[in-house]
Amino acid sequence: MAVKTVKRWPLQKELYEADLWLEIVTAESATEDELSQVATTLKKMLTYRNHEFNLSQAALMIKIAQADLPVEYKRSLLSVYEDPAAHFVPWKKPQVKNQLKKIEDHPEVGDIIKEMNAKW
Repeated sequence: MAVKTVKRWPLQKELYEADLWLEIVTAESATEDELSQVATTLKKMLTYRNHEFNLSQAALMIKIAQADLPVEYKRSLLSVYEDPAAHFVPWKKPQVKNQLKKIEDHPEVGDIIKEMNAKW
């Protein structure tokens, strides 16, 4: 029920709804279907191509890294940027890169972030 309700929300550049998606997916009662739906939605949020979303996307990556989620689930979500230089606009890259440095040493996903930052 919660998934259907949140899906109706329009996408906002602050990605406020991402917090609700993370609450749904970290709940003990989350089903496999919900995990799959939430992963699809979070990946869409992370890959939405609009420069106004870039800083919010970096903040969402940090939230995902810090969330109480299975490691492989986190790694799958954070591996969406094959070419981060093509996704993030040049004038926001320094800010995004600086934000992501906060999780470069994260034991579960830090290697993904370091690799992404190295591609810029």
